[in-house]
Amino acid sequence: MPKQYDNTRTYRTSRHTTYTWLTPSSNGTKAFCKLCSVKMLPRLSLIKRNEETTKHKQKIPRENTLTRSIISTPRTTTSDATKAAEIELSAMTMDHSGEIIA
Repeated sequence: MPKQYDNTRTYRTSRHTTYTWLTPSSNGTKAFCKLCSVKMLPRLSLIKRNEETTKHKQKIPRENTLTRSIISTPRTTTSDATKAAEIELSAMTMDHSGEIIA
């Protein structure tokens, strides 16, 4: 005999730390996916199933991995020789009008 779903369950706010796209529905009894605009019962298996759908995956914002690595990588102390070389390289990539040459 299959298990019956407990209708007294409500959305757990602790799930928001793992699933940032998830919020409680307007009445608080269901979970709401902000990306797909889908309401679902607040069961972990259903939340995970929604996360794997094509519709959900297509709505996930794409982040430039190069930008992310530059922003998230802490800068280490750089020697004066390296700083001078970086400044010289930057100056060489600029034309006379101050625009960066691509």
